[in-house]
Amino acid sequence: MRWRWLFVALVVTLAGGLLLFLSTAPGERWRSVWAGSGVAAISAGVIGLGYELTLRRSVVQETLAIAGLQSSLAKTGVLEISTFGNIDWKGFFESNPGDIQVCVSYAQSWAGSFAHLVLTHAKQTHSRVKITLLDPDGPDHILAFYQEAFQLRSRDELTERINGAVKIWQDATKDTGDAGVRLEIEGLHRPMPYTYYRSGEQMWIVMTPHRPGRTGLTMPAIRCTRTRDLEVGLFDWAEEDLETCRRSGLTKNIWSSHDD
Repeated sequence: MRWRWLFVALVVTLAGGLLLFLSTAPGERWRSVWAGSGVAAISAGVIGLGYELTLRRSVVQETLAIAGLQSSLAKTGVLEISTFGNIDWKGFFESNPGDIQVCVSYAQSWAGSFAHLVLTHAKQTHSRVKITLLDPDGPDHILAFYQEAFQLRSRDELTERINGAVKIWQDATKDTGDAGVRLEIEGLHRPMPYTYYRSGEQMWIVMTPHRPGRTGLTMPAIRCTRTRDLEVGLFDWAEEDLETCRRSGLTKNIWSSHDD
């Protein structure tokens, strides 16, 4: 197809040259017509040749690059990139029914805002909820790391925040109705380079900053879906990473709604 268009552009250019030549013939009545037509034909032919030789190639390369990127994103299961503050949590949970998993350091503020929403949705859809937090009785080096990262005055302040998050989930369970809520809270004995919020077959993965202090709502967040490919699927990798910690004895049950 490309060579056909190159041939047409070349023929048009040559035809334009022939018309210009005819316009120079002495006594030719249509001299101005031939000259105008020749210039137009040559212009069109040159533009066509230029497009085929340069611009078309550039467009094709760019299209292939975009297609390759889209293919890579599709393999990883990435659906959307946003910021933590722009996530529509109500819409996310309602659009993705199924079991819910929240893996965070403690997220006391988030729990205070959304624990009732999560548990009410889970009760209505008969889904299980598992919350993974730092273990307040976990290894000293893990708690010391997070105390420094969050710029807290003492280790006790960190454990108070973790226990405060646990209590928010416990209270929300009672408010929602114990009988219809299946909630488990576990403690993790490993650092978390990211946090995630899963509902059904999708999850939001949120980056954990290295800078000291709080970054608020601007943290990058990636929404992805299950691909069932542990090698490239972001959802599947994050889920299996935490499951490997469980199998390795790096988690501990803190509380379950079935315990009461």
